[in-house]
Amino acid sequence: MVMFVMIFLFSLGFRAALLPSVGAIFFFILYPAAVTFRDYFWSMDTLAEQLRNFCIANSKCHCCSTGHPDRSVPCDREIVLRCIRRWFGSEKTFEDTVRALLPSLFAEQLGRFGFPYWLLLVATCPML
Repeated sequence: MVMFVMIFLFSLGFRAALLPSVGAIFFFILYPAAVTFRDYFWSMDTLAEQLRNFCIANSKCHCCSTGHPDRSVPCDREIVLRCIRRWFGSEKTFEDTVRALLPSLFAEQLGRFGFPYWLLLVATCPML
């Protein structure tokens, strides 16, 4: 699309108007894309940091954050911790598994550069 506009303007002899118009087009197309990519990679860094420092004691649950208003409903944290102990043997084993396994699974899903190739194609499709 951008190339067609540039060729059209160039063929009409608007060489002087070509550079500012192309600059404006690229700015309005590429700046939002750069902001989006920056936010994406920031969130990926945040996720990697959270996985490296994962601790079940720092996790939050809704019932504990509201102060357990309904005592007839069992605490979410107690149920989850009981399941973790049954499945993994201990909370430490679960935390070690999360720290060791999940980062490699995310890296495998996201590709070598932390951004899947198919998503790169979708993101650059308007510029093709």
